[in-house]
Amino acid sequence: MTIFRKSLITLGLATFVLAAALIISVLVFMNSLYYGTNASRLRDTSLTILSFITEQKVRNFFQAGSEPLNFSGQDLLSDENYFFPETGSPFRLTLINKDGVVCWESLVQEQMVNHLDREEIRSALKGDEGSARRKSISAGMYYLYHALPVFAEDGSVAGVFRLSLAIPGFWQRISSVAVPFLFFAALLVVTAFIFVFIFSRSLSRSLARLVGLVSVDRYAIAVLVCLHRA
Repeated sequence: MTIFRKSLITLGLATFVLAAALIISVLVFMNSLYYGTNASRLRDTSLTILSFITEQKVRNFFQAGSEPLNFSGQDLLSDENYFFPETGSPFRLTLINKDGVVCWESLVQEQMVNHLDREEIRSALKGDEGSARRKSISAGMYYLYHALPVFAEDGSVAGVFRLSLAIPGFWQRISSVAVPFLFFAALLVVTAFIFVFIFSRSLSRSLARLVGLVSVDRYAIAVLVCLHRA
């Protein structure tokens, strides 16, 4: 293998590695941007829905001492049908009392485990907004969560108003922009490799001609030396 071919392979590999690093970086950025955008959207939607239902209704629901998944609160939260129609919604609404017991759920109609160990619930029970991202045990899907504290009249936390949004798979999240980007990136890599190949071949031929000229000069000098000695 000549030194020029080795250089060509090295340049080609370097181009491929740099392009791969660029593609991976962009995909990671897209994924991070997806989470950031939807987390902000989820927070705004949580505040909007709570404002629409009114915190007073949710407070009364908690203070009524509802049993776990006691849907007697359906009338109290009748406005929720506006956001969670029977045809389905990308959002889930969950009401958790101050003991971590799930009292109302828009998706899961079964008894759910205590939620006191959930990150966003712990934050809300302290009086702050809480956010988290994980796989739901009850729904079997990955969700973004945002929890809002619901305050009693004495200022204590009566319960938690939590909204969650299902997270599609990685490729589903970025497919709308990833496919065109990957096509462009592949085209860029191929184009860069072709330019590297052409440049390497041109350099190789130029050096080959130079070596040829040097060889001819050496031969001419040798002939002249022999003639001189003769």
